[in-house]
Amino acid sequence: MRKKRVQEALQALIEGFQEAGTPIAEATVEFVTKALKSPRFLQLLVEQPEQLAVASVVAGVLFEAGKNNQPEERWRQDLQKMKKELPYMLRSGLQAGVKDHIKRLPKKPGSGRYRLLKTPRDRKKACDRVSKYVREGDSLRTAYEKVAAELNCSPRTIQRAWQQRAQTFQQAAVTKGVTQS
Repeated sequence: MRKKRVQEALQALIEGFQEAGTPIAEATVEFVTKALKSPRFLQLLVEQPEQLAVASVVAGVLFEAGKNNQPEERWRQDLQKMKKELPYMLRSGLQAGVKDHIKRLPKKPGSGRYRLLKTPRDRKKACDRVSKYVREGDSLRTAYEKVAAELNCSPRTIQRAWQQRAQTFQQAAVTKGVTQS
């Protein structure tokens, strides 16, 4: 039963990371499945999860040190520099890395600030959809709500695009003419 759950969780993680655009390497999956069998790793995971990030940094530094072919003097200089700057490198490096990774993940539907229709092409697409729903018999208000749900923005954003559709279609035509030239 537990093995089945672990496999299901692993498959869900693989698919989730794949969908997010950052696939998990096969070697990572193998490492984690082997590490989970180690009681020491489990103890670290349960009792001190923050140590996993530290362990990753230590592993990276030790790996680089093992394959380093610099002259002894240069190696000593780099080592001293690392000792002196490590606290600052970790803080800025981890923050930047986490921020970058978070930016690449897809947004949860319906959470946070609504997306804006930035390009004339986006606004034209929204107007086309509103027009389609109105032709099918929906009121403008209902059409705004349906299109907003489809494009993950507010109905007010769709309403503004609809009210400015003459300018939007002009801009889209100009943009299309420029790109085709």
